[in-house]
Amino acid sequence: MAETEDTNDTKTYIYACRVIPPEERDVARAHQREPVEMHDAEVGEVRQLSVHLTDEGAEAYAGASNLIEIEEETTASADGWTEDAELSDEAGADGHPSIPHTEDTDYGRSTWLRSGKCGSGVKVAVLDTALGAQAAGMLRSHIAGHKSWVGGSALAGMNDHGSHCACTALPDKAKLLHAAVLKNSGSGGTMGIIAAIHWAIDSGADIINMSLSGNGNEAPYERAIRRARDRGVLVFCAAGNEAQKGNPKRFPGGCASAVAVGAFDRKTGLRAPFSCHGPHVDIAHSGVSVLSYSARGTLIRMSGTSQATPNAVWTAASLMAETGKKGDVLLRGLLSGARKNGSPITHYGAGIMDGQAARTKLLIQNVHKQPDKKPDKPTHVHGKVPGKPTHGSRRLFPRLEGR
Repeated sequence: MAETEDTNDTKTYIYACRVIPPEERDVARAHQREPVEMHDAEVGEVRQLSVHLTDEGAEAYAGASNLIEIEEETTASADGWTEDAELSDEAGADGHPSIPHTEDTDYGRSTWLRSGKCGSGVKVAVLDTALGAQAAGMLRSHIAGHKSWVGGSALAGMNDHGSHCACTALPDKAKLLHAAVLKNSGSGGTMGIIAAIHWAIDSGADIINMSLSGNGNEAPYERAIRRARDRGVLVFCAAGNEAQKGNPKRFPGGCASAVAVGAFDRKTGLRAPFSCHGPHVDIAHSGVSVLSYSARGTLIRMSGTSQATPNAVWTAASLMAETGKKGDVLLRGLLSGARKNGSPITHYGAGIMDGQAARTKLLIQNVHKQPDKKPDKPTHVHGKVPGKPTHGSRRLFPRLEGR
């Protein structure tokens, strides 16, 4: 195989191709360096790879017979920032990662979730900056796996974002899979993020938290997230913080199979001014001045859809452990139990997440089961994963008119 010269003119591209016999592959391969497979699984008979190409190589790929799409790798960034000064030099009682302050137990973090199973048997994957060494020490009994796509250790970071999100997302008895996909600067490439999604799925994650967003295209993310949904894994993503900068649709939150989480301010009861909004937003949670732990194990407050997302994951993971529901069934319970406050549907999707109400909805399903009968027509086509609820299906969760 011919190779391009070792120059600084190569760029990283993500490409998707149909899987065809080697003898049918065309001349485009002559322009590539050894590709990096993001995952060896085929998603809908499509394989995604990452490769370094010159401009000439990228042009050749654009005409490849088995190519579906090719795009230059983009970056995503953390969607949260420190709001206030550190509040304490001490960790929680006995170094426990759970947040002890009652003011942060509203809207789903209610007392019934702080007893019993509280996440027992659930694996939560957090794809973010590396955990700080002190935060990792606090979480050591919870960590079931870790891996870095940005160099260094996933358990020795300096950015507070990953530690804050992981400690917020993790119920008391859940296990953590932590993937470092963002550098200490808070940004990371699409390739590593997509590879980490596949790693989390294969490592047994039940829920994935991605408090990050970028301007990349939907398709590369969607294939990985669709694979997760097909295996009953919900992928919660930050909706983005650019509402006051044109309110762009951000990815991976904008993907059809992702659960996009917007932020609201519990003091005002309104959408946080920074929170991106639109038809792709599924649900909202508290995302202003959220209290959790820094990389150094101290308590800090952070704001952003980055913080709303792990708040939503915490509730979802706790409900999964208590009710035994997961995947799309769990998501329907979360959406149907969400509180409506009269704001536009595009601000909150189904509404503001309410753990207690969702719990009631999910437990009622166990008591009042529908009688067994054959459906008039198939409700799900094997291999095709339901994406976000369509406009019609949202009628299952009616809004209050005139509020």
